[in-house]
Amino acid sequence: MDWQMIIGYARTLSEDADGARQVAKLKEAGCERIVFDSDPGGRWDNVKLRQVLAQVSNADLVIVESQFSIANNWNDFLTFFIKLRKTGATFFSILDGIDTRTPEGIKVSEIICGFGSIRSQFQSLTTREGVERAREQGRAVGRPPKLDPIEKNTIRRLLRGNYMGVCDIAKMYKVHHSVISKVRREMILQT
Repeated sequence: MDWQMIIGYARTLSEDADGARQVAKLKEAGCERIVFDSDPGGRWDNVKLRQVLAQVSNADLVIVESQFSIANNWNDFLTFFIKLRKTGATFFSILDGIDTRTPEGIKVSEIICGFGSIRSQFQSLTTREGVERAREQGRAVGRPPKLDPIEKNTIRRLLRGNYMGVCDIAKMYKVHHSVISKVRREMILQT
């Protein structure tokens, strides 16, 4: 297949601080453009990696030396890989053997994305279980309320008497006007 663009991505690693080894391998692999990231953080959402994701399309190939060029942990690599796959771009990791240009590589990428799906299902399950446990123990769940009951009563009186408008009350309590509108809706439903 003819690629519209072959982009290499390299990141500062402790054993290759200037990235010379990675850049040489990427050039050898045929990269026309190489993005070098001097941020050693190793998170999928750093600026340079987001730039790569924003620039690629389904006719592009992204090459890295290793998955550790993308992220220091499996979760961050998985997040990046799924986002890249959504762009339609093809991916090749020189050392890891992940190559979505081949049928085998496509299957490996489907397995990797399957892990991502399992991970997100597991996270939502554990979150639900945690919420249920907290409720059983009588703990409050979710965001703390913006207004306490006394403030809500005062706002109801202000609204009932037409003393102030919703936006003015919101400014007074330093909340978004939708918070006051919600109090008004609750008032209407109670009557």
